[in-house]
Amino acid sequence: MSLPSLLFRAEPTGVKLDPGVFADLQLTKILSSGTLETISMLCSPDDLPFRQDVYRTIAPRLPFFGELTAAAQHLNSAYGAYSTARSETERDYLYVRLILTAINFADLAAVTPGDSELIAEFRGALSDMFSAERRSADVLSTAANSVLNLGFLVKGDNLKVYRRGGDKSIIERLKVAADALGLGLRLDSRKLNEQLNTRVINAVSALFPEEFKAFSEFRAEFQSEFNTDLLKYCNELTLYTEVATLYANSEIEHSFPSFVADKSLEATDLRDLSLLFKERRGIVANDVFFTPSEPFFYLSGANGGGKTTYLRSIGIAAVLARSGLPVPAKMMSTCVFGNVLTHFPRNEHGESRLEDERRRAAEIAATHGGCSLVLLNETFSTTTIEKASALTAEFAASLAESGCITLYITHQLPENSALPVLTVAVDGADSERTYKVVRSSGKTSSYAADILRKYGF
Repeated sequence: MSLPSLLFRAEPTGVKLDPGVFADLQLTKILSSGTLETISMLCSPDDLPFRQDVYRTIAPRLPFFGELTAAAQHLNSAYGAYSTARSETERDYLYVRLILTAINFADLAAVTPGDSELIAEFRGALSDMFSAERRSADVLSTAANSVLNLGFLVKGDNLKVYRRGGDKSIIERLKVAADALGLGLRLDSRKLNEQLNTRVINAVSALFPEEFKAFSEFRAEFQSEFNTDLLKYCNELTLYTEVATLYANSEIEHSFPSFVADKSLEATDLRDLSLLFKERRGIVANDVFFTPSEPFFYLSGANGGGKTTYLRSIGIAAVLARSGLPVPAKMMSTCVFGNVLTHFPRNEHGESRLEDERRRAAEIAATHGGCSLVLLNETFSTTTIEKASALTAEFAASLAESGCITLYITHQLPENSALPVLTVAVDGADSERTYKVVRSSGKTSSYAADILRKYGF
């Protein structure tokens, strides 16, 4: 049986963001791989308001939803341990632990606060789960705890298992015993999917024959009842709580974007969220203005002036908005992008830099159809100025003609181009950098010397 999702009501679009986009935007430094994997699957535009409602429910109640997310993560770990068990005896025991963990998650889910439609569906579906299993759960919980309350005693070369009180897990006690024997056993007691030696499990089952008989009978009766669809809630909840925690800890102003029908992207006081991995304060805010009449801009200026930061801020905001999440801006309105595509300098693999750049540019040209956001950072920057300028002009013209929203950072502005140019403002006679991006009032320098130095020419 399919359980209601906290992310999807309609079918996903089928478009998946390239992982390279997250690396280029440095989202990999502030969000977990699980969250990025979840974000990469673009939802139907119809699901965006539902996601926003879920986030509005979760953000002010982080302590509760943090506990619920941890319970979902424990459930995934318990399932991982069960699915990799190496003997039937071990599988019997781990299935009991799995169901007990699932019941704990369901109990929390049943009291989830909030009136969001997705939250209400989630709460209702999990309130009715495990009703049959609960009849045996209390007895099995006591039996499982008895199995965990073991002690380990080293005598000579022998490891003996005996009953005792305490709250240390089997894994923790095994590690202590192994250390005493000088074996240097490397086990992380926090991970439920660490597997015990099969002989130890068999020895423990002999020590507790009645308990393990009950475990076996329980698994035989209820094994088909566990719904693996429960496991999706781990990544779904983590997505919401991780982003909400990021904003709560940073105190960066954020808001939900409004979605418009035309191809446009406008924002006020937008910040680069990826900078949080190295600084918390002083992140400069910028305005963004892409309209149907001007969907394309070049961005040029000296190195270190904030060009890439500006580009990343736009890309991150677009990805978050497209995921139904708030953006780090005072205000933002945007079309619903069908894709986000990036082209940043990368180390080539078996081909020259220029060949790599041309190949990836061709891939973007072939896949940017519809309402896409294209972010280009110094594309064609590793060849001669004349050739780079010609390649840039040709690529830019095709993107501008398509109508997709594009920001193109380049040091080689094509001559006589009618496409608008942004630059980084400077302040005062000393030309001190402000990291503010503004529309260029005249022909901007090519800054060729900067780029040649950067790439060692």
